[in-house]
Amino acid sequence: MAVLTAADIADIAVSTINAQERFKISDIATEIQDYVAVRQLLRKQNVVMRSGANFDYDLLTDADDNARMVGIADVDNTGIKNVLKKGSIPWRLMTTSWGIDLNEIAMNAGDREQVQDVAKARQYANRIGWIQLLENEFWGEPDSSADALSLFGVRYWLVYNGSDGFTGGNNSNFSSGPGGVDTGTYARYKNYCATYVNVSKPDLIRKLRKAFTLCGFKGIPNPPIASYGPRRYGLYAPYTVVAACEELAEAQNDNLGNDLASKDGTTLFRRLPMEWVPQLDALTSSAPVVGIDWSVMKAGGLLGRWMVETPLAKAPNQHTVLVQHLDCTLNASCVDRRRCFLMALATWH
Repeated sequence: MAVLTAADIADIAVSTINAQERFKISDIATEIQDYVAVRQLLRKQNVVMRSGANFDYDLLTDADDNARMVGIADVDNTGIKNVLKKGSIPWRLMTTSWGIDLNEIAMNAGDREQVQDVAKARQYANRIGWIQLLENEFWGEPDSSADALSLFGVRYWLVYNGSDGFTGGNNSNFSSGPGGVDTGTYARYKNYCATYVNVSKPDLIRKLRKAFTLCGFKGIPNPPIASYGPRRYGLYAPYTVVAACEELAEAQNDNLGNDLASKDGTTLFRRLPMEWVPQLDALTSSAPVVGIDWSVMKAGGLLGRWMVETPLAKAPNQHTVLVQHLDCTLNASCVDRRRCFLMALATWH
């Protein structure tokens, strides 16, 4: 005998609304598991709002040479030295929009008929696309100096060099140095680099220890001009490196109990989590490990053009369509590259 279900009863299909939880939605639209960069970039302390044609920042490039040991009544010898250099990056423009027809709004109204607010769902989907673009842009770089669209992302600011130390100089895609500061002239504007061969304590972990120590510039006590404050590090890597570090953490603990993945998501280096960045997974030949000091990695925003959201308004030549726009003028800047580091198997450019 055939089993009878509700779908087989025509009267039920015609007369009954299916059971569904209203005004909740399962988000399977996101392509990225986490937005580790955007979470930092959009924090209030990381956004610097400025006007002007470009986003500029100032570097104190050198100490003067006047400090010396002297005897009683020695003659003063005060030299004047230029110690300032301006970095400058161009603005980049981001935009997005979403729309809805007035007929859709009318169809989606009613206490019984409306299961989801279609306008809110469209806006939600629109924001996902915007955030994903910003995250992807941050982990990338412009193709060349002629690229007038791409954000100046991590791969622009952190340059690989096969020699360990503060060797990350100018980006090879650009004729000038990062922010227009030539590291051939200003060597202290280079980022720290190291080449590792495998994820092990004698190799990668030992080099990470050295990088954190050597990049730990704290400045002089009681500086007369405000600096960028204490370090706020994030440590980022592709999944292969994160997983290997988790296995290292398990191997050093003899009391793990029955948990076969006890260190997943909890592996720390100097009390910092090593975070997986999906955008780094494609860089299989380099497998970069990136250390970012978020106190010096900034999102520069154009004053008055930061996250500007227009009201829903009628679209031109479509009198029944409402459109909302979101615009942002910004770029990413690393005002002190030597407080950040890059470790890799090989170059990531």
